[in-house]
Amino acid sequence: SIAAGKNYKDGEYSANDKGFGAQIVKVTVTIAGGKISDIKVDILNKTPSDKPYIAKALLIIDKIKFKNGITGVDTTNATFTSRGIRNAVSKALKIAK
Repeated sequence: SIAAGKNYKDGEYSANDKGFGAQIVKVTVTIAGGKISDIKVDILNKTPSDKPYIAKALLIIDKIKFKNGITGVDTTNATFTSRGIRNAVSKALKIAK
């Protein structure tokens, strides 16, 4: 895992991971000044019934930005989708090292 407070190379980094069911979680992490400045999430293959769970899962984004990484970030109630977001961000941050 990536150490909290680590400085990354500036730029945009994208990665994918699996969400709930058939979902594919795509993230784009923007690094500015060596820190996570933005995380965009696109969830493919979602269904209308996934909407409330996706809303909960997206809460993890602010936690990851606050910690500047995934270390110490727990998944929210929508664990499969949250885990997908966290794992995809982890993959993107490994590219940004």
